[in-house]
Amino acid sequence: MYRPPKKKSNRTVFIMMVGCAALFVVIVFVMARAKSSGGRVPAESQQQSSSVNLPEHQKIEMYRSLFSLKEMLRSTGSSSRSYRVLADRYKVSIETVRLVELEGRRKGWPKSGP
Repeated sequence: MYRPPKKKSNRTVFIMMVGCAALFVVIVFVMARAKSSGGRVPAESQQQSSSVNLPEHQKIEMYRSLFSLKEMLRSTGSSSRSYRVLADRYKVSIETVRLVELEGRRKGWPKSGP
């Protein structure tokens, strides 16, 4: 004997819609974050990393500060803010902070002081 499916209550439909909307927001956020952090660095950015117009000692200091700041902010879940904080502190762009980080990794600068 055929039984039609039960009609879902308005509450159930609402919960399903909210769940789908939340999933959509998470997917968009993850995609935007992946796009902004870039996974891979374009070749022109790699070439620019050596042309950051800062003294070497200041770049090393910025590199070390970046990692200590990331570690402090990791507990709050906002370690990505470290780029903005350092950019404000050193009065440079966020892109410059990222380029200094790339240069430091490439040259093997220590992440902490002596």
